[in-house]
Amino acid sequence: MTWKRVGAVAPDTLVEARLQLHHASQVVAAAGLSFLEPRPDDSHPSFGWVDGLGALVGHAIPRAAVRAGLRCADLTLLLVEPSGGVRSELGLHGRTPDDGYAWLAAQTADAGARLPPDGLIRSSYEIPDHPAARGGRFSTAGLGSSLDELARWFANAHHALAKRAALANAHHALAKRAALANAHHALAKRAAL
Repeated sequence: MTWKRVGAVAPDTLVEARLQLHHASQVVAAAGLSFLEPRPDDSHPSFGWVDGLGALVGHAIPRAAVRAGLRCADLTLLLVEPSGGVRSELGLHGRTPDDGYAWLAAQTADAGARLPPDGLIRSSYEIPDHPAARGGRFSTAGLGSSLDELARWFANAHHALAKRAALANAHHALAKRAALANAHHALAKRAAL
């Protein structure tokens, strides 16, 4: 992946797109909350960037092996196959968060996931207010360039973090080899005495 140029859209014009993405992403988080075992670090409802899809995608759902995701550029919910292909999708423009939750429940059940008895578990975290939180409809009208810009920000963040992780892993591997070499030399020195 190459670095994507950002800054074509003024940061103060990204607010509405960011709020809608934040509220739409709660549907994706519900998959982790509903189908995964809680983790001490609370990472089970988290998601990461999948560059090929231009989407934030959660963890694999047990029994179904699919993952829920949100394509940022057009505010579309995704159900992603293990191969990385899109099994199904739902554009959120003109729909409410409840429509998204209903779609996710139906799609994950169809894929073989066992829903909790009371349905999908929704996040209890407080997030910035938006009409979508009160049943309002998502609207991508006039947000195309802002959603595209946010997608570029997520892609760049992913790229930067992946590069940093690769460097850290390489450093760790070198440090481990150096420690083993030092231990070997210490043993060889001791054996020579």
